[in-house]
Amino acid sequence: MLSYFAVSAYALAHAGGDYHEVRDFLYPVEDCAPPCWQGIRPGVTDSISAVDTLRSLPWVTSLYSIQGIVINDSYISWKWNGQQPAMVDSERDGRIWFHNGLVYSIEIPLVISFAGVWGAFGAPESETAVRAPFFPPKVFYRADYLDGTLQFNSTVACPPNAEHLLAARVDASIAIPQAESTASKATKWLSCLNAQR
Repeated sequence: MLSYFAVSAYALAHAGGDYHEVRDFLYPVEDCAPPCWQGIRPGVTDSISAVDTLRSLPWVTSLYSIQGIVINDSYISWKWNGQQPAMVDSERDGRIWFHNGLVYSIEIPLVISFAGVWGAFGAPESETAVRAPFFPPKVFYRADYLDGTLQFNSTVACPPNAEHLLAARVDASIAIPQAESTASKATKWLSCLNAQR
């Protein structure tokens, strides 16, 4: 079932469209190895450098910092000033998380669907679906790219077929890969009935 799903989704996503803007906005810039977004590197960039970089971006405004529940964790959120690419959800803030003063995760809210992701980046290197606690039934879906350093997350309606997946809106996360992302490239696709709880 997975191979049929993957082939169907890939074919539908590549039916047409220009995905350069999606790729250019989210893909690591030249001379910045993944994980990287706009020159900010999780695991490498410190909080001061990250703030300086954010302030230099043409679409960022109103930065503010929040201390996390854990004493060594914090995050910076920012608003979008209207000059951001059309794929960005301007109603929700972008966010960078820090641990011990270093970036460890960047969250970018988007308005595009998985069709745009597959069009821009191709088939995921790995995928995971976990049953969501919603009614009607849904699954949390994650697609990993760039060795797990670029992830797209969404909630997909059941049944989790190509049509529902490609229509689901996504958010992007740029981070050091989790152990499960690097340990195995095997797809973990689970139906609404047998998805992990």
